[in-house]
This record gives sequence, structure tokens and C-alpha cells, in this order.
Amino acid sequence: MKYAVIDIGSNTIRLCVYQIEETQFHLLFSEKAMAGLAGYVKKGILSPAGIQRACAALTRFKELLTQFDIDHIFAFATASLRNITNTEEALRQIHAQTGFSVDLISGREEAILDYRGSLHDQGLPSGLLVDIGGGSTELAVFEQEQIRLAESLPIGSLSLHTQYVRKFLPNAEEQNRIRKKIQQEWNRLKDGESASRLSEFLPHEPEICGVGGTVRAALKLINTDYRLPYDNRQFTARQLHTLTEELCLRNKEARTRILRHCPDRVHTILPGLLILDTLVQKTGGRRVTVSRFGVREGYLCKQLEMSKESQ
Repeated sequence: MKYAVIDIGSNTIRLCVYQIEETQFHLLFSEKAMAGLAGYVKKGILSPAGIQRACAALTRFKELLTQFDIDHIFAFATASLRNITNTEEALRQIHAQTGFSVDLISGREEAILDYRGSLHDQGLPSGLLVDIGGGSTELAVFEQEQIRLAESLPIGSLSLHTQYVRKFLPNAEEQNRIRKKIQQEWNRLKDGESASRLSEFLPHEPEICGVGGTVRAALKLINTDYRLPYDNRQFTARQLHTLTEELCLRNKEARTRILRHCPDRVHTILPGLLILDTLVQKTGGRRVTVSRFGVREGYLCKQLEMSKESQ
């Protein structure tokens, strides 16, 4: 059987098609559209142009899928549509124009699905999962493959760029504003209802599982810098901090590295790295293991389980 999963994110909209064999799956192919929906949000409202941007990507994916024998198609949205005030209108227009009924998942559920997906790749027994998206950042503390705490921070690589950066790369003043915002959200998490559970379950120097485009871009840059094997999936906190500080210089070398290795993230790589570097330092993590899988695979597993239960 073949399942198609469409992930409507704040930065990218991705289509992934999987071959299902009993309880196992493998990715057949994927496509993405750099929709940048977070850039179309003003005063909490996703503009008509933003909705049309999403519809255009979904329509292209729908036409592509007609060329394949797909058994099931699912579409879900994360911070792109849940962190706006006109969510229902956006969902209604998307359904009317594309035929897709989009499943809106909460930040907590996104963190849980991130971890479920990562288990099919890295399978770390205990630690902290970090998923930096375009519009939000998900955290999940897990112990012996059980989630103890799942939280979503309302900051993402694209939303921070849209809010604080005037050009492509943030200057020193804009970087300071971004760092201050990240610190505020971390303090809100530490001081909120989750504080006691965070300190209770988060181990000392936790193993960190990284999910998402920012983390994968960081891995690619670090593998290149240190001449590591292309299939290396880990980097240290020190390597991450050095990379972040070097790119924050915004000099010719920094710009060249970004354009050469992650040109599709020229707007978002620095805000995303600032989030990741801050979280790794705040939690005391020593290294990050990068997962190939995340929320899409977690969502797929959820649908497969629901299908099995209904039989």
C-alpha cells in the first residue's frame, strides 16, 4: 500500500509518499514547496495571498499524486494554521479550492508525533527531542521511550525572521532581539506549569534528538566544516555554538557558506540556529543526534494504527 502525507508548515509545505509493508514503511519520494506562510501573517491573520500560496502548493501536489496509485492521502497543518486567528476561514478555503480536509494538530501533539517518528530512525531511549519549525519549536522529554513532557514554544525560524529581520541575515541588533525573545520563551517555560516536570524528567546533560530543517542544515554545515563522513548524524554542542557564532558575523565567508550549503534557508538558518544553540546550552546537552524522521512519520504511524484498529 502507498500512503501520501502532506505537512503544511510555516516555512515549507512537504509531500511525502511512503510504501507500507505490514508495520514497516519506507519513503518512496518527497516534494516540497517553499511557501513561507509565516511571512504572510500580519497581526495574527494569514492574508488571502498566504491562503492562495498554500492552495497553489496543495493543488500542485494533488495533480502530482494523480500519476500514482495512492491508497490514502492525508494532510495536516502545524503552527502555520494553528497560530493564526482566522484558522477556520483558512481551512474552509483550502478545502473548497483543493478538496483537502486538513487535520490541525496542536503543539503538544506535534511534539509527541515528532518523537514517535524519530523512534523509527534514532531510537534514543532517554533525552530531549527538539524540532525547530518555521512557526514554532517543539520539545519532548522522553525516558525509556516514554514521553514525560511535551511542549511547544511559539517561536520558529521563519516567524523570528519575519518579526525581527529587515533584510536577509540579521545584523547584531536584530540578533540581540532574537536572542532576547528566545530567552523570554525559555523563561516562560521554566516559570510555567511545566517547570517542575521539566526539572524532574530532564536528565543532566541530556542526549538531544534533533528534528527538522534547521537541524539538518546545521549537520550539513558541520559535516562540511570538519570533513566528517556524509552519513554522520551527530554534532557536539561546541561545534554547534562555533557554527552559530561564525555565521552571526555575517561576513563574506558566512554568506558564502550559507548560499553554498543551504540556499533555501538563507532567511531562516540564523534564527533557527540561535534557537537551537540556546536550547542546547540551557538544557546542558553535550551533543545532538539528527533524525531523518519526524512529525510526518509520526503522523503516518498514527494513521496506520487508527486504520488497524478500525478493521
